[in-house]
Amino acid sequence: MLEKERQEIDQIDAQLMPLLAQRLKVAGQIAKVKHQDHLPLVDRQREAAIYDQVAQQVTTAQASYVQTLYADILLVSKQYQAKLIKQWQDSENKG
Repeated sequence: MLEKERQEIDQIDAQLMPLLAQRLKVAGQIAKVKHQDHLPLVDRQREAAIYDQVAQQVTTAQASYVQTLYADILLVSKQYQAKLIKQWQDSENKG
């Protein structure tokens, strides 16, 4: 009954996963710069710009849902960056 739609979702997910992994890789590179330059983990202006940008790419009815999705993506990115920065700081403190 929903087989066709579920297959389509599976195909979309297969495309999303490499992009999300790539996004995390770049987030790691950003974490390195933040650590080296002693920049804050959170940039509220950047986050607001991202929310605005994604909201403009979907219908008004979808905007709040996409913003919620991106809130989760940004949260995961910040958690990953925080973990990396802590590891680098711990390594420096041991040396």
